[in-house]
Amino acid sequence: MLIRTHISAAVLLTLCIPPGNAEVLSCEGTRVTVRASNFALAEQTCRAAIRTLPLLAECGVVLSQPQNIEIIEAMQGSPGCMGIYHCGENSIEVLSPRAMKSLRRDESAFSSIPTPIYFESVLAHELAHAAYDAVPCPFTNCLVTSEYVAYAMQVYSLPLPEQRLFEADVAMENMVSRYEISSIGLFMAPDKFARNVWAHFSQREDGCTYVSDMMAANFYLDTERPEP
Repeated sequence: MLIRTHISAAVLLTLCIPPGNAEVLSCEGTRVTVRASNFALAEQTCRAAIRTLPLLAECGVVLSQPQNIEIIEAMQGSPGCMGIYHCGENSIEVLSPRAMKSLRRDESAFSSIPTPIYFESVLAHELAHAAYDAVPCPFTNCLVTSEYVAYAMQVYSLPLPEQRLFEADVAMENMVSRYEISSIGLFMAPDKFARNVWAHFSQREDGCTYVSDMMAANFYLDTERPEP
């Protein structure tokens, strides 16, 4: 499995003229714009995106389109969700760390991860969805493959100590078949799905190459027959 280090570098932010009372930042060197209720939150998100995108790129997960990220306090119509990528709209909504903290569950797969780091991992998850949105899908949808990429990148983006915290609740030694990663598992037990994804990713000879092949549309985990 590819060993990687987290990048620590000076971050440049460009302040845009915002409508209303929102703060809008263009994250220098990326294709990401962040909108939040205050400058500190926008800056925190922008710095997280700048740290995260190179990590995703290590596994071939690269944005093909500019993305607008909005940090919000409540997820309208999706209670319990921490973030959402709007397919085809190049738009991501993520709850603020404060809002996330109030919704986190003790039984969640990510419950051991401190909220500020968890916030960044959710951002990685949604950025991975945005990147995968450009991959052609021969089925009605490629939800399982997309969620595999997103969860794998969410855990991959964690600092190594937090990865180990996540793995403490995962039977990493038990081999996970790709057929255990299914749409039924995703909908019925999303936390187990996330754990299975990371175990499966970690058990590949090179998990990043595995994800890169998905990003190149070389194979899919979805099982629906292609349309004629």
